[in-house]
Parts: sequence; structure tokens; C-alpha cells
Amino acid sequence: MNRPPCSAGPFDHIVAPSVSPPPPVLAPTAAPVALAEPQPERRDVAMGTVIAFALCMAVFVLAFNWWLLTSERVGTAYLRDALVRVTEIDRVALDGETQLRATAAASPDRPVRLRAYPVAVDVPADFVANAGLIAIRDRVLHEAADALYRQGVSATLRGGEPAAVGSFTVSAAIDRVLSAVSPGRHRALTFALPVLALAALIGSALVARGRETGSALRLLGLGVAAGAALVVIGTLELWVLLAVIGSAQEEVLAVGVLGLARDTVLLFSRTSLIIALGGVAIAVAGPVLRRMLPGG
Repeated sequence: MNRPPCSAGPFDHIVAPSVSPPPPVLAPTAAPVALAEPQPERRDVAMGTVIAFALCMAVFVLAFNWWLLTSERVGTAYLRDALVRVTEIDRVALDGETQLRATAAASPDRPVRLRAYPVAVDVPADFVANAGLIAIRDRVLHEAADALYRQGVSATLRGGEPAAVGSFTVSAAIDRVLSAVSPGRHRALTFALPVLALAALIGSALVARGRETGSALRLLGLGVAAGAALVVIGTLELWVLLAVIGSAQEEVLAVGVLGLARDTVLLFSRTSLIIALGGVAIAVAGPVLRRMLPGG
């Protein structure tokens, strides 16, 4: 006898959940990388290039100092100082004051000249008659320095007239002191400076090649500072040497010439120190500029 089909139980309608296969495990992907702007290739600068640039700057600084010394304003001031040291302008003017006044009064239309002074300069008679002794001295020094600068020693030294004892000597050192500056030397240095500047520019281009702006400025500033510092160190050593030699001298003329040389060396040293400080400022500005630039 056939059985009727069984009725559905209370749980027969629940369907067992189907088990889906686990999702495939994917290999980890790399995080997205932002595309950076291409940076200039950083190249190591050969030490020899930096040293050559510093030496070139040292030569340029020396030439620049000498160019300043041979300019008209600085050169005539140098010659006035030299004349004070190597001539007896004070004694000559003081001893000849009476004669100067008498000559000016006797010939008011003719220029007056210090007969004992070895530099052939003329002073107007009316000036001698009315000016004080200090003003006459300064006028003579001014005229003599201008004449020495423009005409040279051989053209301004008086020939055939006796010079005051001790005013000038036949020493070649005096001639070199008085002929150290001239318009001809200044013109020659004016043409030489652009050549040296071009060499320094080429050296700076080699030092900065392939480097970003901040790093290039730092290297260039250090090169300028090093070159000028070499001049500062050399001039200070020379100043010490001249001071030692001068302390052993007893002749007034030799002491005066060595003192003038020390003052000139100090002028070179001060100017070079200013250039060296400028190079340090450029070197310090390099890293600051690197931070300020985009991407720095």
C-alpha cells in the first residue's frame, strides 16, 4: 500500500547556504608613485677646478687693487704721502718762508718756486703772499703729486739745481716709490682686468656646471672668498716683514719708504678683505636660496 508523501517538516524549507569559493588572493600592488620633476644631475666638481678658480680670483683681486692704486685720485694721494716721507717739505718750506714772501712781493706777476725742493712746481705769487705756511706746503705737495703722476719722475725732477740734503737720494728705491703709479700703468691694468675677469668667469662656469643654483652659488662664493683670503694673508705677512725690517732701520729716509710700503700693503689687505666677505655672503646665500626655490 502506497504511503502518502510526507508533509514538509518545519525546517525542510531552510536551504543550506551555498559556500562560494574564496576570492583569489591578489599580489600586493605598489603604492602609486607621484612623478617628480626631473632634477638636474649633480656632478662632483674636481678639486683642481675649484683651486684653479680660487687662484684666478687671487690674481684678479691683486690686479684690481693695483688698478685702484694707479687711478688718479688714489695715485695722487699715494704720491703726496710719498713726498712727505721721502722729501723734507716741512724744513724746506719753513726755512724758505722769508725768501718765498720776498720773491712773491718782488715779482707779483711771476710764479714762485721753492728753490730747494727737488720737484719743479710753481705756485702763484698772490697765493704765496696771502696764504699761511701750512697752506703753501699743502699746495706744493698737491702740485708736485699731480706733476709726478702725469709726467713721471724723470720729467718733474729738477735738473742742474741743488736739492736739499736728504730730500732725495740716488737710490733706485726712491725712483720706484715715485714711479709706482702712473696713467700708463692704469691704462695697462684697465685692459688686463677684463681678460682676468673673463678667465674668472670661465672658471666659475666650470665650477657651477651641472649643479643647481644654491649649490653653485655656495661653491662660487667659497672660491671668491678663498682667492681674496689668499691675498689678505699674503699682504698681512708682507706687512709684518716690512715692520720687522723697518724696526731695524736707523735712517729716516729708509723708515719713511718702508712706512709707505706698509700703508700700501694695508690698502691692498683692506680691499681684499671686503671682497672676501662678499664671497662669504654669496656662499651663505646659496643654501638660503635653495630653500626658497620651489622643490628646494
